Amino acid sequence: MTTTAPSPTRKINERKMTSNPEDLSIFVQDMLDQMNESFVATGNTIIGRMDQVGKRMDDLERSINDLMEQAGLEGNPNDTSKLLSEMDINDTSTDSKDSVNV
Repeated sequence: MTTTAPSPTRKINERKMTSNPEDLSIFVQDMLDQMNESFVATGNTIIGRMDQVGKRMDDLERSINDLMEQAGLEGNPNDTSKLLSEMDINDTSTDSKDSVNV
């Protein structure tokens, strides 16, 4: 047979029934402590997930750089002009019938 701890809601309700100012002060302090613990835990979770995303982005950047090297596109990965010239996208000598006016 297992026993369960009283729920936090029940503890709160039991404390609300008292009208002693000292009890009210303890109740408020407990609530603030619980909120602080929750805030810290949530903040730690967010920071941990941001670290994971940062690591994944670093891995993705390394993979892209490796693929670019394999494709013969060495150099600064932020320099798209070389990539575009390799793909002939920068070619501006198109017929007027092929151009699209926006």
